Amino acid sequence: RYKPPVQPVMDPSYVLRDKYEATVTPETVLLDASGEVIYQGKIDNWIVSLGKKRTVVTEYYLQEALSSWSRGEYPEVRQTEAVGCFIE
Repeated sequence: RYKPPVQPVMDPSYVLRDKYEATVTPETVLLDASGEVIYQGKIDNWIVSLGKKRTVVTEYYLQEALSSWSRGEYPEVRQTEAVGCFIE
């Protein structure tokens, strides 16, 4: 539906989770072609803490990282702390 300009990757064996130390879902890791982390963390700031959500999203971390990277720049925010359920 959204047609992102990147290829999402599933990780059923947790190889990438372990490599990039992802701890919760949802947590996003945006990589360049060589595997360097461009951005890692929250998709946006909708979730404040477990069980607490904003009524309006004001920061779109992943979208901003994708936009910056598409211009050949690193995003201003390279990492945030994701909020969610632990990946087991």
